[in-house]
Amino acid sequence: MSRDFAEFFRRATGSDPFPYQVRLATAEDLPALLAAPTGAGKTAAVVLAWLWRRRYAEPSIRTATPRRLVYCLPMRVLVEQTRDNVQQWLQAADCDLIDWQTPASTVPEEAIGLAIAMGGEEQADWDLYPDHDCIIVGTQDMLLSRALNRGYGMSRYRWPLQFGLLNNDCLWVHDEVQLMGDGLATSTQLAGLRRKLMTFGPLQELWMSATMRRDWLASYDFEPTLPQLDECALGSDDLTTTTLSLRLTATKTLQLVDAQTGSDLGLLSGLLLDHHRQGTVTLAVVNTVERATGLYQAVKKLAGQRARAGGGPGSDDPQLLLLHSRFRPAERKHLMETLSSAPPAAGRIIVSTQVIEAGVDLSAATLATDLAPWPSLVQRFGRCNRFGEHENAPVLVFDRDPESKSTAQAAPYEAADLDHARTMLRHLGDGADLSPSALRAALAAEPGLAAELLAFEPVYVLRRRDLLDLFDSTTDLAGNDVDVSRFVRDLDQTDVSVFWRDLQARPDESEDSKAPASDDGQWSAPARQELCQVPVSQLREFIKVARERKSRVYLSDHLASAQAGRQGRWVTVGPRQVIPGRTYLVASSAGGYDSQLGWSPKSAAAVPPVVLAEAERRRPDADGDDVQVVSSWQTIAQHSDAVVAELARLVGLLANLEIDEALLQDDLLTAARWHDRGKAHQVFQGALADPPGPKATWAKAPRGAFGTYTRRGFRHELAGALAVRQQGLSDLACYLTAAHHGKVRLGLRPMPDEAPPPADHTQRFARGIWEGDVLPAADLGGGVSAPEVTLSLEPLEMGLGPDGRPSWSELALRLRDEGPGPFRLAFLEALLRVADMRASAANGPPDDGPTATEKEPVAQTQGKE
Repeated sequence: MSRDFAEFFRRATGSDPFPYQVRLATAEDLPALLAAPTGAGKTAAVVLAWLWRRRYAEPSIRTATPRRLVYCLPMRVLVEQTRDNVQQWLQAADCDLIDWQTPASTVPEEAIGLAIAMGGEEQADWDLYPDHDCIIVGTQDMLLSRALNRGYGMSRYRWPLQFGLLNNDCLWVHDEVQLMGDGLATSTQLAGLRRKLMTFGPLQELWMSATMRRDWLASYDFEPTLPQLDECALGSDDLTTTTLSLRLTATKTLQLVDAQTGSDLGLLSGLLLDHHRQGTVTLAVVNTVERATGLYQAVKKLAGQRARAGGGPGSDDPQLLLLHSRFRPAERKHLMETLSSAPPAAGRIIVSTQVIEAGVDLSAATLATDLAPWPSLVQRFGRCNRFGEHENAPVLVFDRDPESKSTAQAAPYEAADLDHARTMLRHLGDGADLSPSALRAALAAEPGLAAELLAFEPVYVLRRRDLLDLFDSTTDLAGNDVDVSRFVRDLDQTDVSVFWRDLQARPDESEDSKAPASDDGQWSAPARQELCQVPVSQLREFIKVARERKSRVYLSDHLASAQAGRQGRWVTVGPRQVIPGRTYLVASSAGGYDSQLGWSPKSAAAVPPVVLAEAERRRPDADGDDVQVVSSWQTIAQHSDAVVAELARLVGLLANLEIDEALLQDDLLTAARWHDRGKAHQVFQGALADPPGPKATWAKAPRGAFGTYTRRGFRHELAGALAVRQQGLSDLACYLTAAHHGKVRLGLRPMPDEAPPPADHTQRFARGIWEGDVLPAADLGGGVSAPEVTLSLEPLEMGLGPDGRPSWSELALRLRDEGPGPFRLAFLEALLRVADMRASAANGPPDDGPTATEKEPVAQTQGKE
């Protein structure tokens, strides 16, 4: 049924849409740029426009609108708030939300997924529902790293799955782009490369900000598209809307404050207390976490001194809060709940960093801010008198040292950017109106200065070559990955996750100890409630401090875990082993955290660990094979029939993607039929305990029936891919068979510490497959019988083989560079993998059994078959 957008918007939000929100939703094509000031409802505009176009617009618009909305935010503090708002809108609009614990095959077709991608969060399996509409809200770190096939905070073997789904059939919305840094250039390069390298389904991007400029998007591969991009902005009809007009003209009065560096915190703390008014919110925004912590402590100390001088603390003392991005979720949740509540009678003083700049629905009666680049100042101004509820709203801009050109003094910004902002503020002068309308008029009157204020020049730009290199998720020989942090955000802003545990000393621990950690709770993988985001540079320095305190920092090593044949293997690390996006374990005795101050590397006090219920503990799953617990034995034929049927059903639901029929039949469905051919290998069959029949060739078994492999690193999908190749089937079917667990892709070589065949050390081997292995005949279902084959590892060699076919690497590179291309190839991988996991889930555990994922067996011994 068709539904008027204005009526739909009112139902979802309880408010009438602004005119620009209606124009955005009902345009023939979605715009690529949205310029709207703080408080104008950009989030509701794009989310509800997408939903309306997917559900209620004309059929042609529905088909042209991507089924996944990827909402990318620069700061984690915005993610949960955005997710909560979206959830309220969906529920008010009577949309059914997907329960991520429900098998995908039983989810109603009209249900919508809502997932979050943020460091420390439990990851919803949204990638198992590619046929459903879905909204994914996350930080640029999590989302851009996934779009680059290097997903932070997730199993490396699931990287290709989300890489495929996030680069096909998606609308990417980049909010508050002025805060994205080099991530902005990455977003535009990805947009340009998707157009050049081709994708399945509609692909759209939308960049938005209060200070949006088209030239920010002028990266090499996207620049030719710029002239054709549509832009949505506020019009004259928006300015006459009472609510929006009040927000745009809400008066905020500029006061310039100069100070010397040595006394600036003392001066600023005094100004905050002097300007604070009872019953209101006073907000101070400073440029670094260290400075925010120092100012918080200075205000607290001065307030105490004044209270004692006046006879002791009284009811007129304002509530004092510290907010930055370096808190654990438990403390951060409490802070956000307090921020969203009404201030006490004495009012509230908030000391914050840049996390308050964008998206936080806060309106202060008084604002004090460090000098910052102009786009950041505009966002900070937007947190003062946001809704026009105050007649007098002073904005104190604090210039620490007006004569300094020091880069260190300007950190984390460039001194030149601060100088441009200082020039603009002095041009406006004390007493100037800082309302959105007044600022827009001031910039329009000074186009040359505006160009300087809003200039953007990325340091690192993703190239086509970089993206193609990232398609291969295989580590180098030392187990290292290509570092994408320079493409995700500015290098001086890259983070890692840290959690603290009360660790018992290990008797075998040494500086470079790699002894397996115990499997009790103290070494289990972290839950989201424990994680704190920490700058890479600061953790590197803290590791040195921890050593002085006779303590250690640890990292879970996926290669070491696989070689040891167990999960949860933690190794000590030095400063050079700190890599953006990874998660590190710190002994509580090392200190480094305070519940009121957050990340505090100078604090030597023991850190109380977050108390977890047993159900909240989880094990690392980086080695997982996505082999789910099933309720009954399944042969290769039975499982393959189920996978082929599920894949055909899935592709049918994705008919608008127009996957070529020949590709579907000859490659994708063929790979589905053959994907578990390698499980006929006697190493796999020999790892199954007490199968019900000696003649059957099994693919799935109930809980407890998996033993251990006799060969370390054995991969059944490599055996299957070699058989597909030797059967003369297509290169694409061969590749998809190999890649359906995300472990065998472009790189094909032995794993570290994988021993060669004991009888002949010159014999070729890789991933537990030995030259000359005999793969017995197997029934693959659907009337397909695979003959017995002697496996050849000739594809490991360079050049053409005796059969005239290229090496494995050349085969894969041709598919990446000349065939479907990286995005479509990954999407085909994703479809096969999703069908495989769905088919396994359909033969899931009994109702009274646990539903946790079990792993395929990993060898603990090396020897003959």
